This record gives sequence, C-alpha cells and structure tokens, in this order.
Amino acid sequence: MKDAKQKTKNKKILSSIANWILGLLIVFLVGCQIQIIRSRSANYDVPSLFGYSFMTVLTDSMADNKENPSQSLDVGTGVIMQKVPASSIAPSDVITFYSEELSEAANMKLVVSHRVFEIIQAPTSATSQGFFAAKKDEEYSLDNGATWQLSDSAMQSAAPGKTVHFRLISDRDNSVVAHQIPTYSESGAGAYEFFACGDNLQAQTCKNYPSGSCSSTTRDPVPEKYYLGRIVYHSNALGGFLSMAQEIWFIPVCCLVPLLIIAVSSLVDLVKIERAQQSGVDREILLGLNAAGIDFNDERAVYLFSEKQRYKIELRESMQKEKDAEKKRLLKEMKKKRNAGKMEDAS
Repeated sequence: MKDAKQKTKNKKILSSIANWILGLLIVFLVGCQIQIIRSRSANYDVPSLFGYSFMTVLTDSMADNKENPSQSLDVGTGVIMQKVPASSIAPSDVITFYSEELSEAANMKLVVSHRVFEIIQAPTSATSQGFFAAKKDEEYSLDNGATWQLSDSAMQSAAPGKTVHFRLISDRDNSVVAHQIPTYSESGAGAYEFFACGDNLQAQTCKNYPSGSCSSTTRDPVPEKYYLGRIVYHSNALGGFLSMAQEIWFIPVCCLVPLLIIAVSSLVDLVKIERAQQSGVDREILLGLNAAGIDFNDERAVYLFSEKQRYKIELRESMQKEKDAEKKRLLKEMKKKRNAGKMEDAS
C-alpha cells in the first residue's frame, strides 16, 4: 500500500513538472513571436531573435559557386545571420544588407546576401588616416594604377580623399574598380562601407542594375547603416523550416499543441483519480456487505446498505477535508505569529 501511494505521488510530481515545462515553452514561444514582430520594423522586415536574423534565399545571386560549392546559396536555402560589429567583417565574408539600388529598381524593399570584395573605413578624427581592405584574390593601387600590390585582406591606411583602385588577379584588364577614402566628418567618423557582389554574375537580379547585367566590376555599396549581419550558417533543411515558420498558423499551432497536451494530461489524471476513488469506495462497500452478512441476492438490501455506506464515506471525506483545511489555517496563523514575534525581537 505504501509503495502504491509513493508511486502515485511520484506520478503527480512528474506530471506537475511536465506541465510547468510545457507552460514555460508556451511563454517562450509567445515571447519569441513578440520579439520577431518588433524586430522586423527595425531590420528591413527580416525577423531577428537573440542577435541572430533568419531568412530564406529568394534569388540566385549567390548560387552556383563553382570554386566553393559548399558556399552556394541556392533559392530556398535558409540562412542565419549574426549581427557582429562592422569592424569584425573581413573581405570574402558573405553579408546580408538592405540594397537601396536594387530596391529602387524593383520598387520594393529588397534585402540581399552578397560577398564582400572591398572595405573602406572613414577617418576617426580630423588628423587620422582612413583605411581599406580587399579580397586575397585582388590587387590594389594607390597611384592610379601605375603600380599594384597583392592584397592580404588586412586593413591598410590611406589618406582621406585618396582614390584606391582594385582589380581581380584573374581578370586584370576588365575588373578595375575605384573607391575613395572619405574625408573626416563628425557624423561619419570611423564609419565602414562595404562593397559586395553576388557570386553568380548571370543571376536574375542582375537585370535590376542600371547596366541591366552583372560583370566583374559590379559592386553593391553597403553603408554601415544598411548592414544586417554576417551569414554564419545555411542549409536547405533550414530553408524549408523557415518557410513553414513564416506561415501565419505556425506560432499559434506551436502554442496550442502544448496547451492541448496539458489539457489531455490533466483530464487523464482526473479520470484516473476518479476511478481510483470509486474503486476504493466500491471495495469498502463490498467489505461492509460481507461483514454485515447481507445476502447478495437481495437486491433491495444490497442497494440500501450500499447507499447508506456511500453517504457515510462521503460524509467522512467531507469532514476530513474540513479538518485538513482547518489544520492548514492554524499552521498559517502560527507561522504569522512566529514571524511577528521575530520582528518584535529584532526591533
């Protein structure tokens, strides 16, 4: 009997823990939904959570990376971006940003993910230098193309107002681009600007550029204010999940399922308790019938005795509940008096 009571007690504890966990899960999901909704307005409609943003690739601008297929971002791929400081971005990183140029051409707000080719940093003071960096497969020139130096991706200093030329080693004749180091201003002190391009120069989005196509000189100028984050993970499976998660029914269903589990679990527990109590009552009545020597064939006698016993049991349980309630009340009052006495002693 003692083991049965202990098992029942353990089941109640486990059930209570499970309900608490499911309840906390619901609160967490609702909190995540609120954070996602709030973050969209300040993040160009890209949902953000705990410093990470999530997005599904909608264009082929980063698809078919022949040099490194594992970095290809095909249409439908899910990506996770981390909002690291702009100073942590290095050439060759793939960043996500709001494209002002493509948005104007498409007449809608467009957020894209492209690879960083060059980086320019404005001077931090009126007397300091500016900085620049480029991919390792690029060369740069500080004398209008007279001489070229191989890039090592590290930041190099240059005078404010200086024009730096860059070109790809693999296509020196057709890939020259030029970026100017900004002069100092208080509002733009130390600000970064990234120059990015998609890996796929035959992408559909290339039609939205003024030239109508992409080439080895195509660059997206990305002021620091338009930078959203660096891609830290991507997969097709994540893309399928994000597509489903963006459906209007996803979060409500995720909240309703735990609630349904809690409701069903509570109902099952109530049914079990009710059955256990009924079984105990029936057993007690049966023992009483045997002790009283009542003939089980005498239905009237059995019925009258059973109803009388059932009433006694209900009355006994009701009195026990009242006693338990009174005991709790007295214990509560005693606790209050003890606390009051401690406060008097302290004063």
